[in-house]
Amino acid sequence: MENSDLSTKAAQVFEDLDPWLSLILVLIYEHLKGHTSRWKPYFDVLPAHFDTLMFWRNAELDELQASAVRAKIGKASADETFRRSLLPVIRQHENLFFSPGSALVSEDDMMALAHRMGSTIMAYAFDLEKSEAQVEVDEDGYATEDEDEMLPKGMVPMADMLNSNAFFNVGVSFFP
Repeated sequence: MENSDLSTKAAQVFEDLDPWLSLILVLIYEHLKGHTSRWKPYFDVLPAHFDTLMFWRNAELDELQASAVRAKIGKASADETFRRSLLPVIRQHENLFFSPGSALVSEDDMMALAHRMGSTIMAYAFDLEKSEAQVEVDEDGYATEDEDEMLPKGMVPMADMLNSNAFFNVGVSFFP
């Protein structure tokens, strides 16, 4: 979120969104900006299509009728979440998501884009650590962690080629 101008143009759009939905919204925003997005080179190396179960047709999913995995796909739940949380934000801020004179994207196309961006996050995002300033300390000086709290998500270009933590990336040692 911090590397998108959406967070400065309309910070309020994130108020009711969790880290996943916030990042999906940012990716949709940057994708819709097209060639004017500074994220375009990153989108160019990401997959445009996925073949995970979320994208299978019903006829294909029917082949999994005896499998418990079919109930775990969660597409209906994701669809409902996108319709309830993301689409209203996009429609309320069409002036930010769509350039003047451009055609609005249909609800079906927007849902497909939300699923694509969600799948991209699942494949390439990492949980970001909290900064020390964000950690709450009790009166005894102990930091407590809320296990249920969702950490913010981060996208790391070329994450499958380099480790997401720069400390563990290629190191060069010089010996005298």
